[in-house]
Amino acid sequence: MNIKLLLIGLGAVILVGLGAVIFSVPKAPEVVTENKYSDLIRVDTPVANAGVKSPLVVQGSARGSWYFEASFPVKLLDANGKELVSAPSKAQGEWMTEEFVPFVAILVFETPTTKTGTIVLKNDNPSGLPENEKEVRIPVQFLEYKEVRSAKFDKPILLNTGDRIIFPDDLILDLTKINDSRCKEGVACVWIGELSVVLRASGGKFNSTPKEITIGTSINKEVSSNDYTFSLLSATESTATILVSVPSPVESGIGSVTGHIYLGPTCPVQQEPPDPRCAVKPYANATVEFLSKTSGASVKSVTSDSAGNFEIKLEAGTYLAVIYPKITRSLPSCPTTEVIVTAQQTTAIDISCDTGIR
Repeated sequence: MNIKLLLIGLGAVILVGLGAVIFSVPKAPEVVTENKYSDLIRVDTPVANAGVKSPLVVQGSARGSWYFEASFPVKLLDANGKELVSAPSKAQGEWMTEEFVPFVAILVFETPTTKTGTIVLKNDNPSGLPENEKEVRIPVQFLEYKEVRSAKFDKPILLNTGDRIIFPDDLILDLTKINDSRCKEGVACVWIGELSVVLRASGGKFNSTPKEITIGTSINKEVSSNDYTFSLLSATESTATILVSVPSPVESGIGSVTGHIYLGPTCPVQQEPPDPRCAVKPYANATVEFLSKTSGASVKSVTSDSAGNFEIKLEAGTYLAVIYPKITRSLPSCPTTEVIVTAQQTTAIDISCDTGIR
């Protein structure tokens, strides 16, 4: 009897031990993406953590209240939060309904520098009020991406063919190829030839318009474009040592403009004493476009943050700050503001926009 009890007890201990081992094996972490607005928008493709590349098609359906003028904004961010592309998602049917309406957005973007990214689908919020903003985020994996190294202006950097580097102002350079036109041994040539390095420049002052830059060991050793100077210090058949410089702020005559935009009135009737609930509110996500006062051409634009604030750098000169209406074709009504930008100085402006509420 004692032997039987001993064996039973030993077996129980073994089973408990095995259970402890079995249940202590850690599970692989599960990435869960919750759409807390699933009653308003549903994304069919891509699914969370799917592998994607350009062009990326985003499809799903959203209720009419998610749209404005049959569209809403979609952005693609890299792992650092840098915007790769922004495009409207367009309704594929009558959007003025409370029912779900299919949408499609096509995102075309440059090869990213991170392995992962995020698709951000925001409701179109014509009021500009932060409390009305909604968004859904879908994590994705980039099937094609290129590692990037950091570089500094006015410092030589060695590149291999295929390398990508990024500068502090988000200028990205790719060494795409090195052409060899040097005269071959034993061949009589009119010209000795050279190694010419082909760079692809994007971001920074090139914005969304990439450009090919060619610099050589004999001709065009130094090339200037978009306020950058590219210099070739040396090259081989597969490597190049380059230097990129920019003019100092004093030379380029850059100044800053800071501003605050607010909306009012926010209540139909003004009361005495004033009701705090009827105070003016910040105008969030307002696009401020700066036009040349001389030519009327668009120079640069900036979007206000959730507090209605913005900051932008511009060449010294006189501009007109214009805010286009978002609620209707005429509201809110924001005055055109003249702005004088002085090099190495900051100009502050306040813009009061009329909501039309009376």
